[in-house]
Amino acid sequence: MRTCLIASLRHTAFITAVSLATLCAALSFPTQAEQLSFQKRIDNDAQQAHFSYRWRDQYSRERQIDFNLPLAAEHAIGTSRHISPARIQRDIVRPLTAYAREQGWHQMDIRYNQAQQRIEIQPNIRNESQSQRRLQQMRLQEQREIDRVLAENHFTFLNIHPGLRGIAPDHPRIAAASRDVVEPISRAFFNSLGGASPRQYIETIASFIQAIPYQELTNRMESHGQGYSPPARVIFDNRGDCDSKVTLMAAILRNLMPNLHIAIIYMPGHAMLGLAIEPEEDEQWIMHDGRKYLIVEPTGPAQLRLGEAGRDSYLHLANQTVTVRSM
Repeated sequence: MRTCLIASLRHTAFITAVSLATLCAALSFPTQAEQLSFQKRIDNDAQQAHFSYRWRDQYSRERQIDFNLPLAAEHAIGTSRHISPARIQRDIVRPLTAYAREQGWHQMDIRYNQAQQRIEIQPNIRNESQSQRRLQQMRLQEQREIDRVLAENHFTFLNIHPGLRGIAPDHPRIAAASRDVVEPISRAFFNSLGGASPRQYIETIASFIQAIPYQELTNRMESHGQGYSPPARVIFDNRGDCDSKVTLMAAILRNLMPNLHIAIIYMPGHAMLGLAIEPEEDEQWIMHDGRKYLIVEPTGPAQLRLGEAGRDSYLHLANQTVTVRSM
């Protein structure tokens, strides 16, 4: 099995970031993250929730953290509804019609074709060149309206190798927008760890999120946001999939280390973090926009250390079949 794995890594230029020792280590079975206890107490008078966690980290050390979050934080930031290409198309017919009227194109017909799931636009004028110019302008406006609807609902178009494209929650944007929401969590780690190094902060936070019970990732390209939990909801529900956990950790780190360069690394069926800190020997990293990003796997339940990834993730990273979005 080891020989087969190493032989499959054909992109030798990338092997500088993936040592053979580290790749072989990926075939071992890491310990499972263990959440020893989770308590949530709701205080309706104060409109806040108190959270208390105990867990074991990657080195089998027992950890504990306590913090409060406002009840309103659960729904403060994130995807507000299930959204699909068909729904977007239906939603933008009215603003497109209003735009055409603003241009004085009162004879233009705009409607949603349910069978073909697309917007049909008919200029309804005899001048062919003018008709084409108006149609082209309307298609540009259609794209602007689509982008507006996606942005308002914290979604984006996401391209993932090999050749996968769809609508997904805009995880980097949600993480950046959630930095104030998760501030009590960041402060609790700062108070708990005191004068720890940045690496110690990152690894402890990763172990905390790894220990949160895992929820299976729905197909991000087909679910259109269903099943995804923004950062605060992961805490309130005490569960999350890889996309949700990655966004939570990115939000905490963005609050705790505002100058740290953070990237979200996508591959089919999985996501992980890349952090612009110097990797140590045998730790895996990737290059993106001229920076080294150390691999961090906060998903769990495997208790992976900094620079470690699961076997499938190693293969995607080594073959460069990943999409990287920086914050």
